[in-house]
Parts: sequence; C-alpha cells; structure tokens
Amino acid sequence: MPTPTSATSSNPSSSGFTLLEVLMALVIIAILAAFLGRILQGSLVRHQQIKQEIHDAPQRQHQFHLQLSGELEEPILELIPVKEDEK
Repeated sequence: MPTPTSATSSNPSSSGFTLLEVLMALVIIAILAAFLGRILQGSLVRHQQIKQEIHDAPQRQHQFHLQLSGELEEPILELIPVKEDEK
C-alpha cells in the first residue's frame, strides 16, 4: 500500500499553510497596501503644492515689494502694524 504524500495527506499536522491562513495574510497585505497608497497619494499632492509654491514665489515676492513701496493699489496681504512695547 503506497504512503500518501503531503499534498494528499489528511493529517492536520502536515507542513504548509491552510487556505484560511493564506487568505488572512492577503487581507493584511491589502489593508497595508491601502494605507500605503493613501500616504503616497498625500505625499504626491503635497509635493505638487510645494512645487507650485516655489514656482510662484518670485512673482509673489515682486508683488509684495510693490505693495511695500506703495506702487500696488490692491494689497496682496494685510500688513498689521507692530506696536512697540513701552518699558
């Protein structure tokens, strides 16, 4: 009588993973991949925002200088006067 191999063995202590273990591992990997995807997406969006801010910086700086010199009619940002403390 031939001995059964591990693939056809009904012995619960045989080597290998059960279907449930494999499915649980896949679920955990899918959850981690979803979290990683959200993190990467947020990083890419922030990277694009920073690139745009760097691109716009010279124009904003020029407009700010025009505002300080009084050559710009519409203020770009509200200048708040600083009160000096009396000591």
